[in-house]
Amino acid sequence: MSDPAAFTGNPYHPDTAGAGEPTTLEYQQIDRAGREPQWAWSLLSVVSAVAGFVLVQLVLGLVVLLLIVLGLVVGGVDPEQAMDAVSDLDDPQPSTLAFLLVTISLSIPVIMGLHRAITGLSPRWLISVAGRIRWGWLFTTMGIALATLIVNVVLGAVLPISGDADASGGLNDLTATAVRFLLVVLFLVPFQAAAEEYVFRGLMMQALGSISTARWVSRVVSVVVPALIFALFHGAQSVPVFFDRFAFGVVAGVLAIVTGGIEAGIGYHVVNNWLAFTIAVLFSDVGSSLNPEGGNGWNIVVTLVSSGTFLGLTWGAARLMNLQTTVERATVLAQPAGRV
Repeated sequence: MSDPAAFTGNPYHPDTAGAGEPTTLEYQQIDRAGREPQWAWSLLSVVSAVAGFVLVQLVLGLVVLLLIVLGLVVGGVDPEQAMDAVSDLDDPQPSTLAFLLVTISLSIPVIMGLHRAITGLSPRWLISVAGRIRWGWLFTTMGIALATLIVNVVLGAVLPISGDADASGGLNDLTATAVRFLLVVLFLVPFQAAAEEYVFRGLMMQALGSISTARWVSRVVSVVVPALIFALFHGAQSVPVFFDRFAFGVVAGVLAIVTGGIEAGIGYHVVNNWLAFTIAVLFSDVGSSLNPEGGNGWNIVVTLVSSGTFLGLTWGAARLMNLQTTVERATVLAQPAGRV
């Protein structure tokens, strides 16, 4: 039996590492400080991440749908029209986009709760090896993402790509509906983007990265598998669109390891979605942004250039800032210093 004095505040695991256990953990290995046998809890975390994300859309999504429809009806909209205004993805309204973004955002507390229940660790370790959001670093990555994605837009304008909503057409009228779309995008996209990162680069990545004590196995599995599942979760899609989403997942996963947290993935995700939706509202239509189609080889070239550029610049910035990339196992097990 373990000596009670070895415990540091975590009720599930003593502050001692078994034979072969790393005492210094990279971001994707943090769950190794949690319960044993590790492989069983890791697999449960992966299943829970997928199931939790889906159930949030089905259960809480229904609640959000009914609340938005009720609000529209109270405001004088016909019930049938109100339902169409929320659920029509081919001709989405601001309420449709709000419904989608709010529903995904509700995954954050669910994923935090699942992480706590399964690993016995504080949800703050889903964010970074510092156990918190490093706000200065997050804003730095958003600046890098903006510069990178502006180049992406320019390349999209000069190369013969296809299938994307872009700024090649005329400027749309700035109607009241357009303004509502922009407000929804501005205020809700950060929560939606963060939620997806908590699911795929948080709970799922740490679960898969903790299955093996071999660091390179941990790195490869924790990056590639969540990136693949992330891309597949977007449903039927063309090869260039799938490749773009898979490449984003790989870049976000690599940066989670080399920067010690998911801030870079959140920053890139937020700015990408802000830009994509804003361009759709101002120059195209939101439906084309929600349901991208087509694409060709040039789309893949643009993805490789933009993804590689963001990866290189962000990795370099992290090294210049001497960012913390690992954490001691004993620190993870210690009683949380404060709220997430």
